[in-house]
Order: sequence, then C-alpha cells, then structure tokens
Amino acid sequence: MNFDHPIQLATALPGVEPVDNRKGNTVIGNISADHGVKRSCIKLLTIEGIAKEALSAVLASELNLPVKTPCYYVDICNIEPSSRYARKVAFGAIYDQMASFPLNRYPEEELRQWPGLLPAAVFDQWIANNDRLPGNMVYEKKNSYWLFDHDEAFPGYIKPSQPIDSQLLKILVSARQTDFELRGIKKEAMSVVNRYREIDWERVFSLVLSGELPGSEPYFRKYIRFLQERTHCMEAILNEKLGVRQRETDFSNNANF
Repeated sequence: MNFDHPIQLATALPGVEPVDNRKGNTVIGNISADHGVKRSCIKLLTIEGIAKEALSAVLASELNLPVKTPCYYVDICNIEPSSRYARKVAFGAIYDQMASFPLNRYPEEELRQWPGLLPAAVFDQWIANNDRLPGNMVYEKKNSYWLFDHDEAFPGYIKPSQPIDSQLLKILVSARQTDFELRGIKKEAMSVVNRYREIDWERVFSLVLSGELPGSEPYFRKYIRFLQERTHCMEAILNEKLGVRQRETDFSNNANF
C-alpha cells in the first residue's frame, strides 16, 4: 500500500497494555504494517466509531489540518478474542504521535497564537465534535498542536443545521468583543468553509477504504451526506456561535429621491 495513504492496514501483535483513560477503550502495543512494526495506540471501537475516526482523519488530511496520518485499521483477532463488541478490527494511531505532551488544560493565550486554531475550531463545528477536551490535543512545540480522538463526531442527535459547543471556537472568540472583530473571524471562517465546498467526495470515499472495514459503508455514506448538508448551513451556524449581529438595513438602497 502507498505509504502516503491516510488509512492503512495493520495487525496487532500480542502483548498490548491497557491505557487508563476515561473511556477505557484504548490499549498500547505493537502493530505490524507494510512499513514495519510500530508502537501504536489501539482504540477498541465499534465499526461506527472506527468509521468516524477514519473519515475525520481522511478529511483532515485532505484539508491539511493538524491530524497526523497514517492511521490504521488494525486486525486484533490475536489480542482480544472475547471482545464485548465481537470486534475483529480496531483503530490505530502511532503512539509517538499521540502521547508526548497531551494537554490537561487549555493554554488559552498560547492557543490564540496558534495559526491552526481557527481551521481546527471550524472543523470541529463542521463534524459536530464537541468532545475536544484538553486531553484530545497534543502539544508538539511552540505554535504546533495536533488533534486526535474523533469517535464522538457526527452524533446522531445533531441535525445538519444545528450548532454544537466547540471549545476551540469559544477560545477563539473569547478575547474578541467588538462586532468588527467578530466579523473578521467570520470572514476567515467562511474562507475555511469554502474549502469544504471544493471537496471531492468520491475521492474521500475511496480513501476511507470501506471495503477493508466490513459493515462500514452505510456509516461513511451517512456521515458524508451529513457533511454535505451541513456545509450549506455553516454560515448560519457561525453567525449564531460567533454572535455576529445582522447588519442594519441599508436604507440608501431603498431611498426614494
């Protein structure tokens, strides 16, 4: 397989260790892939959860957002034969990409200086991911953060037109008070949304490798439809979440001289 492909295939090797996290669904261990053996975080998810992670990773890759790839569909038959989900596949990400400096709080002042804050905040709003807890970001170096953990994106209770509470968007606007400043953020955010309108969805569907993840195709197609519909709603969503007021009527256009 092409090493640049955002989703690749791997097999988990015996000897994994559980991770103490709030969900209790992650282990650390070695995986064997085309490019060798790598230490990996392996998330034991349902097929739906894996589909959410995979689609988010592919989209982030296509949009040059700060999510590291490749990620993996990991065969775990050798390490968890009695899974409560009767699963045979998990979602993997290389361990050294995820665990160096996980955040335990939001460094708000530093994040406001991060060039990736606005694209990441708009992306979270687009995929309806309100689970961007500090632990779901990694600090690499000054002005460099990475996002991970997207298995709670695309919640079924969110309609395409319905905003969510994006923690990163709140940080982005918390120091901006004037309507002029908010409109400036809105303009930048819409330039991000315009990139969503240019996405080649057939290419995205090919990149998620649904054929390698049995039972995943309906989920991928559902989430892609959700995103296509939500893209058309993003301006109204951003107006609401940014608190951008409608401009007063331009009476000069209606004046009768």
